[in-house]
Amino acid sequence: MVLKEVGISLNKAVRRFLGLPLPDEKAVNEFIKDVQRILIKADVNVELVYKLTSRIREKSLKAEVPIGFSRRDVAVKTLYEELINLLGEKRRKLPIRSGRVNTLLFVGIEGSGKTTVVAKLARLLDKQYGKVGVISTDTIRPASNIQLEQMLPENIPVYFDPKKNPVEIAIDGIKKYKSEGYNVILIDTAGRHRNEKELINEMIELERTIKPDIVILVVDATIGQAAYAQAKAFSDATNVGAVIVTKLDSTAKGGGALSAVAVTGAPIVYVTSGESLEDIEEFDPQRFVSRLLGMGDIEELVKKMEEASVEITPEDIRKIASGKFTLLDFKNQIDQLGKLGPLSKLIDLIPGFSVNLPSEFGYQAQDKMKKWEVILKSMTKEELENPELIKRTRIVRIAKGSGVTVRDVKELLKAYHTMKKTLSSMGRRDMKKLMKKLRMKGM
Repeated sequence: MVLKEVGISLNKAVRRFLGLPLPDEKAVNEFIKDVQRILIKADVNVELVYKLTSRIREKSLKAEVPIGFSRRDVAVKTLYEELINLLGEKRRKLPIRSGRVNTLLFVGIEGSGKTTVVAKLARLLDKQYGKVGVISTDTIRPASNIQLEQMLPENIPVYFDPKKNPVEIAIDGIKKYKSEGYNVILIDTAGRHRNEKELINEMIELERTIKPDIVILVVDATIGQAAYAQAKAFSDATNVGAVIVTKLDSTAKGGGALSAVAVTGAPIVYVTSGESLEDIEEFDPQRFVSRLLGMGDIEELVKKMEEASVEITPEDIRKIASGKFTLLDFKNQIDQLGKLGPLSKLIDLIPGFSVNLPSEFGYQAQDKMKKWEVILKSMTKEELENPELIKRTRIVRIAKGSGVTVRDVKELLKAYHTMKKTLSSMGRRDMKKLMKKLRMKGM
C-alpha cells in the first residue's frame, strides 16, 4: 500500500464515520480507532498518532460546536487541521534571492536519491531564475558527475575535477560559476551514513569552507519514521536549513517520514514522487493534506496548465462538469492532458477524483495513451460523438481497424466511462473554484 492508499483509507474512514448510525460519542471513538490504525500502518510515530487523535476527541466531544455544525463535522475538520500541523503547518521556501549568487549544498545518505534530486531541482530553478550551475564533489561513487550530465540539459553545466578533493572541487567550481555570472549553484556531495565519521567530517569541512546559503538534507521516504534519527544526526553535524523527501510514490511510509522530519523542526521544502525529472514540487502541508484526503489541489492544477500552455477552455470545464463529455472531447484533450505530465499525478489534483478511481488507473492510462490514440482514430465521427452506439459489432470493427484486441477497445471504453462518471460527479463548488482560478489567469 503506497501513500495514496493511505489517503483513500482516510477518506473512506471519514465517509463511514459521517454515516454511522450511532450516538456521536460512540461514532467519534470508532472514527478515532480507524484513524489510529491507518496512521500507525503508515508508520507515523505512535505517540504522535495518539496526541493527534486525543485532540480530535477533545475538540469534537468537549468543545463548543459552532451553530450549523455537528460534532462529527468538528471531528473531520480537526483531523484535517491536525494532519497539517503534523506535517509542519505552513509552506517554506528556499531562501533564493535575485541579484546575487545563491549556493545550495546537498547532503544525505547513500541511496536517498540525492543526485537525482540535484538534477530535478536544477532544472526547476533554471526555469525560475536562469543561469544554474551544478558542482559534483562525489569522488567516491564512479561517474556520479556523468550521471548528472546525462540528466541535465546542455545549458546547465556540471563542474567536476577528479584530481582534486571535494573541498577543492567545491571552491574552484564556485569561483568559476561566480566569474561567469551564475545565479544559483547546486553542490552535490558523496552519499554518507550518519555513523561514517570520516565522511561526516568531510561534510562539516565543506560547509565551514564554502559557507553555503543553505544546507539541504535529502531523505528517502521509504525509511518511514526512521527519518527522524537521520534528520537529527545530520542536523547535529551541520546546519541543515531544509529537507527534501524523495520517493513518496513508492511507499506507505511517506506519512511517517514526513511527520518524523517535521518534528525535528527542519522545514520540508520539496518532495519528489516519480522517476521523471519533472517529478518535484514544493511541499505545502495544507495542499498535501487536501490531496491526501481526496480534496484536490486546484492551485497546482492551474499552475501545471499554465506551465504546459494547455488550452483547456471554460467551455471544456463546463462540459466535463455537466457530464456532456464525449469520446471526441476525450480524443481532443489527450494531447492537452499529456502536457500536464503523468495522469496519475493529474488525478490527485482534481477534487474527489483520486478517491473514486482505482489507484492503478493513472499509471495504466499513461502506459496505454498511445494505444488509445490509435483506437480513437479508428472510430467514426458518429461513434466519437455518441459513444453509446458502440456495441459488440462496432467494437470488433474498431479493434481490427486499429490492430488491437477487442479487450483493448473495451478497456478504453471502460476507462472513458469511469472518467466521465467521476468528472461529472465533481461538486458544483469545486467546479466554480476551478472556473474562478481559470478566469483569474486569463484562460
